[in-house]
Amino acid sequence: MLSAHGIAGDAEVGQLLNAQELNVAFPDESCRDIASRLVLLRRERMPVVACHQTMQLVGIISRGDLIKPSLTLFDEDQKREKFRRVRLISRLNARR
Repeated sequence: MLSAHGIAGDAEVGQLLNAQELNVAFPDESCRDIASRLVLLRRERMPVVACHQTMQLVGIISRGDLIKPSLTLFDEDQKREKFRRVRLISRLNARR
């Protein structure tokens, strides 16, 4: 794989990273933008770096990290909907 990029097997990691375009996320990017890039690049995770100049790693974000908030909102909506149904059924039964 390294030879396909013109890099010797004993090369340093920095040489490999400089040879290819890095796909990273930045802290000020929206979750939607990062999620879209993950899908387009067919990746599960993406490094998050402080800024383009330093490329200092500050974390790694995964698809799961981006889905968790959506699942929480979905669960809350489901609970509210169940509560509404119970109140509606109670009102209908009270009228009979």
